[in-house]
Amino acid sequence: MALFRRNYDKPGPGVPKNAPRKKGIARFFEILGRDFMNLVKLNMLYQLFLLPSQVFILLAVDAFFPAPFLFFLHFQLPNPTVWALVFLVLGLACGILVGPATLAMNHAISKMMRDDPGFIWHDFKKQFRENFKSMAVPGVLYTLLMFAEIFAFIYYYALSSAGGAANLVFTVIYFFSLLVFSMAAPYFFLQAGYLRLRTGGLLKNSLLLAFGFTPRSLVGGVVNSGLIAVQLIFFPTSSIFTLFIGYTIPTLFAQMWIWPPVDKTFKIEKTLRIREGLEEGVSEEEALAAEEEKERLAKEAEKAADGVEGWEDLEVPKKAAPKVGTGTDK
Repeated sequence: MALFRRNYDKPGPGVPKNAPRKKGIARFFEILGRDFMNLVKLNMLYQLFLLPSQVFILLAVDAFFPAPFLFFLHFQLPNPTVWALVFLVLGLACGILVGPATLAMNHAISKMMRDDPGFIWHDFKKQFRENFKSMAVPGVLYTLLMFAEIFAFIYYYALSSAGGAANLVFTVIYFFSLLVFSMAAPYFFLQAGYLRLRTGGLLKNSLLLAFGFTPRSLVGGVVNSGLIAVQLIFFPTSSIFTLFIGYTIPTLFAQMWIWPPVDKTFKIEKTLRIREGLEEGVSEEEALAAEEEKERLAKEAEKAADGVEGWEDLEVPKKAAPKVGTGTDK
């Protein structure tokens, strides 16, 4: 009867201090289960900042086309082309909110990837305010590109529905631009929360990373954009899904693929851990030694490469350095 005499209050072995993180689908569901409610809150907060631009962009698209291809509430307007341009300009003006909000969302999810606890509203507000000026113009350009992709998609869909054949050149240009956009955009906003770079430098880095780590970029970017495209196709049926997890879940999936090469290239986690050690009164030499020991133990525990080995010489601007000691949240 040892079953009834066993002491179940005795602590177990626990998780080893230097145990490597889970990988792949196990890691995805670990973060999803642990931070699901935070992902919902973050999604709703992000949707709030996207809403003004979304409304005007959808009105612009609806005014351009004579039929509700995406189940929009279509209405007849005098001079629809003029109204479409007016709605487009208003949507782009609201795009100044999209850039900082997208950066803030990506930064909050990257903290979940780093197992760094935080408060969604505080983290989002801090990143939004600190990066508003630098991300306002990229936000407008991002909104314009989104409109162009949506417009081209509806045109392509309408042409196919009418039994027409799309121009081969147009089709190639559309899908190639959509592919490059899907691969590079996640890198752009993820880097912007950590690196001291202007828009040109961030864009250059994003393209280098997107094509330097093509398999990861393809999977992360295509699935991310694909999930959002499905929501657009099934609008308004998909509205509930979009409101609660329509952006954060695709972004989390994308970061599962693109965060390792970004962190490997810029050593973000290592720099932040060293900064933590310095803030706690540890000397720089001790912090570096401790960090090297952690890396050594982690490498010994890993049995397989994480898929980004061999890219140590990826070229990026030398001024691309983590924001250490500048007040940027971890």
